[in-house]
Amino acid sequence: MAEPPKAVDPFKIPVSFEIGKSYQPIEPKDGGLPGLDAAQNQVFACLVDWRSDIEFAERDFHVSRLAIAGAIAWEMLENVRTSGWRSTGFGKVHTFNFKWAFWKAWDTAAKQAETKGYLPPVTDDKRKELLSNPSGAIRYIGGIMAAIAEITAWEGFGDIRNDPIILTNVYQSKDLVQWEEHLKKKPKGSTLSGGNPMDIWVGENIAFLTAAVGTPNPLGEATRYVSQSDPTTSPGAKILTILKNHTLSGIAYGEYGSWELWPQQNGDWCEPQYAPDWCSTVNLAVRCI
Repeated sequence: MAEPPKAVDPFKIPVSFEIGKSYQPIEPKDGGLPGLDAAQNQVFACLVDWRSDIEFAERDFHVSRLAIAGAIAWEMLENVRTSGWRSTGFGKVHTFNFKWAFWKAWDTAAKQAETKGYLPPVTDDKRKELLSNPSGAIRYIGGIMAAIAEITAWEGFGDIRNDPIILTNVYQSKDLVQWEEHLKKKPKGSTLSGGNPMDIWVGENIAFLTAAVGTPNPLGEATRYVSQSDPTTSPGAKILTILKNHTLSGIAYGEYGSWELWPQQNGDWCEPQYAPDWCSTVNLAVRCI
């Protein structure tokens, strides 16, 4: 009986360090994608192995699985590194950035996604630990892309949740603050386009990504909250039920155009009052007056 093929050592072929281990090569079920080299076979097998986590991230964050898988695959195949000190895992999500103001170095897209309510806030050390784990890194990629999509919609540039080209373009080139600032300077409703190395590669390798992680489900905006009037307390009072994975700060942006501010009954603006900010397992009823 023939011996089964041995898994390729990822450190002897051009695959980036974050793949973490060697994978048994997998043939696409439909027999397609002929001629994959050793590196492509490794990354394809890696994506197949983590497909369920990528699907869950698509479901939870309402962004295309092809964008999530595309960011992971491009970093492994096209941005090959033997180690990383700004990033530790899938998608090379940064744990710090090079900025002229050193105190802003830790204001990364990952931390910004936490601040905006797409992921639970954690310490810098805990974030690095989560990003070192494939499952944790996939969640962060999904959360960052969800924030990118919502900022895009709120700024008047349409729904990009099903667009892996634009999602990966922004993921590679800007953090969330930079993306929001960029859109504010752009004419409302103008066309968004790709053009950086990651999104070009993703566009050219949709078949590869689809064969590995499957066809995306059509996605719409995730429901963030349910608002009900509550005339029993005072005129104009509301009860907001905050749904899983969303915060008052994110709702404040959608309702009132500010991440940080929440209006009071007298019309003045103040910092939002909420406890806890993150609702991970149950709905949180909040009275907004």
